[in-house]
Amino acid sequence: MKFLQKPIWLFVLGTFFTLLGIAAERYGNRPEREVVLIANAQLLPPFDQSLVLVKHGWLGARGVILNKPLSGNQKSQLPGIFANGDIEVSYGGPVEFPEKIYVLKWVKAEQAGETDHFVIGEWETVLKQDSALPDKIRQDQKNGALIYRVFAGCAGWGIQQLEGELAGYGWFTAAPTHDLIFQKGNGVDWDTLYQQQPYKPLPGQKA
Repeated sequence: MKFLQKPIWLFVLGTFFTLLGIAAERYGNRPEREVVLIANAQLLPPFDQSLVLVKHGWLGARGVILNKPLSGNQKSQLPGIFANGDIEVSYGGPVEFPEKIYVLKWVKAEQAGETDHFVIGEWETVLKQDSALPDKIRQDQKNGALIYRVFAGCAGWGIQQLEGELAGYGWFTAAPTHDLIFQKGNGVDWDTLYQQQPYKPLPGQKA
């Protein structure tokens, strides 16, 4: 009966940390995986016909939709300097929209053994590190250098949530190439990429 005398929150807290420890032991040594998700044709808005760049680790996944422009109404909701439209902003996803702005930068390899890669950060955090960021992005977008992309909102999945959706064929995956991330070049649109995938039904659908 001593167990019943303990506050219930202690039991809940203990259970939480036990499960967290199990998850960390099972998945904690896995590096984050960077992929582009290709939506199954049956997915509903806002993920219909979407391509989503994600970083996927044991604590879940987070990323931005690559191929959805903002509607006029969505543009009117943008905060601060983005409201005047001189910096092109894309729809990143429903999470934290429109208050959170994210900036993606493509980083080219500079030394042997390095590879080209991308980094994503919250606007306010990156701006503190580089006060010239707005001007750099305006120049990049004007010249078509394809170094920066800016997104309003993001997409997110909890622990093991995306794994379940992948297992149910809600998504297919592709490598995050420069052309795919910046949606430039041939064969990087959703329709082309989806047609290249073998058809797999979502749960509850007939093949």
